[in-house]
Amino acid sequence: MTQITLPAPIGGWNARDDISQIRPDQAIVLENWFPGEQAVTTRPGHTLYAEISGTVESLVTFNYDTTEHLLAGNGGAILKIDQGATTELKTGFTNNRWNAETISGYAVLFNGADTPQKYDGSSITDNTITGSGLSASELIYPWKFKSRLFAVQKNSTSAWYLATNAIAGTASELDFSSLAEGYLVAGGTWTRDGGAGADDFCVFLFSEGDVLIYQGDNPSNASSWALVGAFKIGRPLGDRPLTSFGGELLVITIDGLVPLSSMLPSGRSNSQAVLTDIVSGAWKARARSYKDQNGWQAMIYPLAQMGIINVPIGSARYEQFVINTSTGAWCRFTGINATCWALHRDNAFFSATGGVYRFDNGVSDNGMTITGLYAAPFLNHAPTGQKKAYKMVRPLMSSAGNIPVYIGFDTDYAAKTSYYEPTAVETGGGAEWDTSAWDADEWAGAQAPQQQWRNVAGIGVSGSIRMKTITRLNQVSLHGIDLIYVPGNGL
Repeated sequence: MTQITLPAPIGGWNARDDISQIRPDQAIVLENWFPGEQAVTTRPGHTLYAEISGTVESLVTFNYDTTEHLLAGNGGAILKIDQGATTELKTGFTNNRWNAETISGYAVLFNGADTPQKYDGSSITDNTITGSGLSASELIYPWKFKSRLFAVQKNSTSAWYLATNAIAGTASELDFSSLAEGYLVAGGTWTRDGGAGADDFCVFLFSEGDVLIYQGDNPSNASSWALVGAFKIGRPLGDRPLTSFGGELLVITIDGLVPLSSMLPSGRSNSQAVLTDIVSGAWKARARSYKDQNGWQAMIYPLAQMGIINVPIGSARYEQFVINTSTGAWCRFTGINATCWALHRDNAFFSATGGVYRFDNGVSDNGMTITGLYAAPFLNHAPTGQKKAYKMVRPLMSSAGNIPVYIGFDTDYAAKTSYYEPTAVETGGGAEWDTSAWDADEWAGAQAPQQQWRNVAGIGVSGSIRMKTITRLNQVSLHGIDLIYVPGNGL
């Protein structure tokens, strides 16, 4: 018999390469497992933060001076969420898809259908913006650049901007109809040095993938405002396609998640610069099917070193593509049916059925189980090219309590669906949601090894281990897998 140890899939999910070419430290399937630097760990759970009926379609963070609130768009109203308590601020709106920017002590909100609103930390009121030929209710996507508020005019090639530090008043138009195809979708600030200064650029993104880059601080003065770049990327997805990561501006496109700086030399042809390249097969399948649905959104969650991309997968259904921002490894989260995300007090929040939830809080999904799936690459173990009889598997895991582990084994690239049933029953290693006093118990106890041999049966030239965990009381880490097989001459 031969015993080998396979590494944990810290290289992440590979949905690009042929399954015969995937590295040993990668995975064909990595669902609800997050790849760290030493091990992969089942994803965090979430708890209900604010109970809200109906669908929340926008979450906006207001952070000014010492005031920090979440605002939610729901049921034709804007709600304030403070420490889990919900207050209705204003009602009677046409839709709930608000976008906002904080400037001069106000959050200025636009939804492309109603009068713009402003929030000062206590109340919401109409925000009067005028301009020649402008209907302010058509403004939909705001951003701040060089202390000026810019906003997209819906279904047009125009952006509008206000005076320095102004939140209201007379806006001036920038019309890009002669420079780009399609309509203007979004805009943002991109900086080469990660700070604010001369290296800051104002970016305008269009529906057909055109990107215009301007430098300067006063669009009304040709000597201090100039077009310095124009190129094409893949078509942006959704109505919230931009997010910032340090000084970088990331764009959700039909080709994947694109860092703007990597596109400058060669535009769309530079596929290796797409951050989602390693999962491009799965990404493009979803982009083809759901490119016209709302719900596409990217958010960086620094506390967990996660970049989370919300992906619609059907009517009112969502999943997440997640990257380890330190290692670049990817995985997929399921069971989080989030319509939108926001950072608030450095913590991650999302909206779903029942209200707003705090992510990365506890080890269950508000008391429900989390299912983790892992499928290892098909590896041609020594002696290569010969059949082997695969006998036993031992996941090298750690958790605070006992974990039921379902094991499957596939040979010669034939993926099956059956699993060998676990012998263990999950036992808790920490506080169970809704049975212990809030903040009085630890969420998880000390990690301990969980390393039981399991019998498998498979004969083939190559083999792939499949593993499933269903947990509610523990977070689990996988450090590697031992495998025992009999080489061909011993059969």
